Formats: sequence, structure tokens, C-alpha cells
Amino acid sequence: MNTYPKEQLERFLEAVDAALDEPMELIVIGGAAAALHYGLRLPTRDIDTWNAINASLAQAVKKAREVTGLVHGAADVREAEAISDKLFSGDVKSLTLEQAAQACQAMTHMEMTLGAGKPLTDVLTATGLAESKKRARELVAAGAIQVNGEPETRVDAMVSRARALHGKYLILRKGKKTYHAVVVREPSGLASSRKA
Repeated sequence: MNTYPKEQLERFLEAVDAALDEPMELIVIGGAAAALHYGLRLPTRDIDTWNAINASLAQAVKKAREVTGLVHGAADVREAEAISDKLFSGDVKSLTLEQAAQACQAMTHMEMTLGAGKPLTDVLTATGLAESKKRARELVAAGAIQVNGEPETRVDAMVSRARALHGKYLILRKGKKTYHAVVVREPSGLASSRKA
């Protein structure tokens, strides 16, 4: 099976991320320094343990990059990281057509016909980002939804091919890290969501 570099790197990094428990997030943001920042007093052995875990995580990320580089090449790894940087910084509109295709392939996505336009709330429920239209309206009103990197707060907002990135992709973000892509298609109907 042929995979995009972004997709492969994301799978490796998700595996590393899955190994962490919620309290371990402090390790990722700086280990002992984070503990000190938050006023935690740790015995030296705990600080050493945190630093060792942080070093192990850094090594795992390095290995993920190396393996992806072996399969796809160093340039593709840099490209995959550039795509991630653009997604997480909200600079989605600067993605090239190829970058947008890779990003959408690596996240949960579905195909959808938008016609002259569909209410954003309908799209959010169809993608599963909202359990109901009521919840979709609440998310939009609260500013928790971004469409192609732009926050949307109008509950009556419409999405169409004209609003799609390169006329083809809607990259939806709920909160800080829940993404779903919609690949806009010409024929009518919906395809089911799938994780690439």
C-alpha cells in the first residue's frame, strides 16, 4: 500500500503519543523545567526519571522521522513536517494542492457534494465533529470550529466549493486538535468517513 510521507509520519507519531498518559504531557513540554514552572517540588530521582522519559520520547520521534525518511526520503519528511506546522499554526490556506491532498489523506476524511452550498452545521454533523445540529451550532457559536484555518462563529455559515481549499478540500478543526477533512466532489451523495 502506497502512503504519503505525512500519513506515515503521523501514524508513527500517533503511536508515540498514544503511549503517553494525560499527566505525562508535562514531560513533553519540558520535563523537570515544566514541573518547576508549575511549582512542583520533585525528588531528584523523579526529575531524573522525567528527563529519561523525555529523552526516550525524543528518541522515538527521531526514529519515526528516520524510518519515514528511509521509505520516502529526507525531503519528504521535511515536507510532512511543514504540512503539520501549517495545520497546527492555522496557516491552512498556504498549503499547496499536493500538501492539502497529503494532509487530508492522513486525517479522517470523507467525500461530499456541496452543490450551491451546505450549512456548516450539516457538514459538522455529517463528519461526526458534532453529535447533533444543536451541538454543531453551540460549537460554532463558541468559536470552537475552524474552516481551512479560519475561525467560524456564524451559526448560519455555509460551505461550498468556492470556500474549499483549491476548490477541493475543506479542512475542519474542532478545538485544538480534532481534524476532519471533506473532499468536495461533483456527483451527488455522501461517502462514509474513513481514517487513512
